[in-house]
Amino acid sequence: MESLESLKIDLKSLDTGALSTSCHLGDEFFEAAESDEIKSGDVMLSISARKSVSGLYEIDFHGVSGKVLGVFFIS
Repeated sequence: MESLESLKIDLKSLDTGALSTSCHLGDEFFEAAESDEIKSGDVMLSISARKSVSGLYEIDFHGVSGKVLGVFFIS
């Protein structure tokens, strides 16, 4: 499992341009989220961040593959 610390992106240090990374989110990640609705998961995530010349950030999260098991109640 990726540690939560490894998922942080320091946007202030990002030069104009792009950053790309990927990570695996397993059961331990979803258990640490302490959500009553999400019970487990196995997701490969791709993250890209771009900083424009004007200083705006664009961040994309893409689930490459995987599944999340959740329990949802509708009343």
